Amino acid sequence: MKTSFALPALFFVVTLAFTGICGQILSGSFEEDPNMMWYPNGPWDASGGTPEILQTYTHARSNPQVTINAVDGQNFVMLKTGGRTETTYYSQLTQVIDVNAGESITGVYFFATDDWLPVWNDFATIKLIPADPCSGLTEILLAYKDVNSVGSYNSMENWGRFSHAFDSNEAGTYVLTLRVEDVSDYKISSYLAVDALKIIEGPPEPWCTYKLAGDINNDCKVDFFDFAKMQENWLIDCGAMPEDEACVPR
Repeated sequence: MKTSFALPALFFVVTLAFTGICGQILSGSFEEDPNMMWYPNGPWDASGGTPEILQTYTHARSNPQVTINAVDGQNFVMLKTGGRTETTYYSQLTQVIDVNAGESITGVYFFATDDWLPVWNDFATIKLIPADPCSGLTEILLAYKDVNSVGSYNSMENWGRFSHAFDSNEAGTYVLTLRVEDVSDYKISSYLAVDALKIIEGPPEPWCTYKLAGDINNDCKVDFFDFAKMQENWLIDCGAMPEDEACVPR
């Protein structure tokens, strides 16, 4: 009798851990193959324009150019509007998550645009939408950027960070929604990059508001990971290999 109950119990625990219950975000650092993340039965549900997994991105139209690299691991996700078809006026990723009182959600995001004002104020949002509209929970806006906030053809200066601590009235099940959307057209691109999505115990750590000397991977810390990045690119000749990631202006 004991054995017959142990196996179902073990299966239940493993299932909870795999499906993202217990306050976890699956593939929150986007290190896996995209086919494992959103096609066909991954933890993320993609709609609109197809997301891309990148290691670095340069918004060449910003003046000066702005380059971002992954904050957590080697990769991040990029959502992109535009493409001259009606299905690409937006790009969106969603995942159902559970959060508990006393936990916090954290992550980093970056918005850039090729569009311009005053008409085409494209925007990006990161939201928590109650999975059950009758639950009594309310929508939580984690991050918002638009063309108006960065300027025509422009971008943020670097990764921005969002965080939210949950109290007892906010604990429950939400749809974590990452979305970038065109306004009034679907031709000119805007971009939302996201990385390092996590649910953590307690309040989030402080976040730096300025560039730290030696912070090579843009995670607002100078640590072993910066040293590893420096070692990986040691003695690269940018004259011979200007296209190398280490040689891109930052």
